Amino acid sequence: MYEQHFGLKKRPFAAKVAGTDVFVGPQTATTMANLKKALQAQDAVVTVSGPAGVGKTTLAAKALQAIAATHRSIRIGRMHLQGTDVLEFLLEELGQGSLPKGPIRQFAALRERLSQMESENTRVVIVVEDAVRVGAESLAELEALTAADAGSSGGAAIVLMGDNGLTDFLGDQQLARLAQRVRQRHSIDPLCAAEMRGYMMHCFRLAGVDFEHVFEAGSSALVHELCGGIPRVANNIVEGVLGAAAAGGLEKIPSSYVAEVAKKEFGLVAENFVAPPKTADPEQVAEPEPQPEQEPVAEAAAEPEAEVLPELAPATAPDPVIVFSDETDGPEAPIEDPEDNVEIPELIQDTLPDLEILAPEVVAADPPPAMELPELTPEPAVEAGPQPEPEPEPLPQAAVPDNSSLEDVPEWERDRHRLLECVEVGL
Repeated sequence: MYEQHFGLKKRPFAAKVAGTDVFVGPQTATTMANLKKALQAQDAVVTVSGPAGVGKTTLAAKALQAIAATHRSIRIGRMHLQGTDVLEFLLEELGQGSLPKGPIRQFAALRERLSQMESENTRVVIVVEDAVRVGAESLAELEALTAADAGSSGGAAIVLMGDNGLTDFLGDQQLARLAQRVRQRHSIDPLCAAEMRGYMMHCFRLAGVDFEHVFEAGSSALVHELCGGIPRVANNIVEGVLGAAAAGGLEKIPSSYVAEVAKKEFGLVAENFVAPPKTADPEQVAEPEPQPEQEPVAEAAAEPEAEVLPELAPATAPDPVIVFSDETDGPEAPIEDPEDNVEIPELIQDTLPDLEILAPEVVAADPPPAMELPELTPEPAVEAGPQPEPEPEPLPQAAVPDNSSLEDVPEWERDRHRLLECVEVGL
């Protein structure tokens, strides 16, 4: 077989993979971590959907293996069950020796068994590989048997797997209670090109040979294009190519041969894949080397005459001088001149009478407006005096008594009366 021809210790792809043989990519690692968290709840329901052959069963098995110390898993394969068959199936999987007669006694026996395992710190996880095929009636029965509120025990967790129609299937009215228990929904996508290459490298390394030692570089990208990222299909393609290549005596398999076998045996064609040339003439490889003669590009690079930009920078520098110039002389007062700070006393000229002492240069700069103010102060001191004197004349006349009654006036008022008399006489 091809194992001896290519020096493999075993076949690179096994029917069942477990433990460290499972390829764990970024997507698988994230899903496994979330799945383990969700199963910490005793009656949780988790859905795992994706295309057939993408690796849902392997992923679930890998995740349950990590919690095997505290969880007991029961697997329901791809078979159609009647509603009454689910109860008997669970009792047999849990080690019930003799099945009691009648559904009532069987249900009581199942809850008693679950409670016993719970006391032993062991929880039960039921994995349904193809939920759609099992049927809505059986899943509704399974939900009733494993619900936490159905008896003394805390119930059991359920992992439902199926294709991309699983979410729509759970919309059935019979599965309303089951859908309400769903804690997480995971959708597994096909492998990307990088993950496919890592998957091939991992499988061949376990078989004892490097994948790119057997296949030409770029073959993993072609396999990804042919299988659409589905590992199960990729396994079939690679094994078919290995068998044909061993029969043909090829020591290293080119990507063109992979495409030929895939089309002949599986009817698969990669329309968007461009295979590398079978032979690379050194002359053709040397021809592109003179391409660096396109050094005229360097001449275009010399066009950085647009370095006029640095000249624009100083042109914009004087703008702040005009914008931030004070109200005094505008452009004559540069911003950087420290004497600008002396102009601050102008703002307090009205409150400092000794401005000549504080800022004599400011007073010398603006003498006219500052000297007009003191000229207004003497006017009310002299000329305004005689004008208001006639106004009080009627008041003293009515208030001043006759000379005959002057003796009756107090001494502090007599001077006032005498003054009024002198004013009347014209002294």
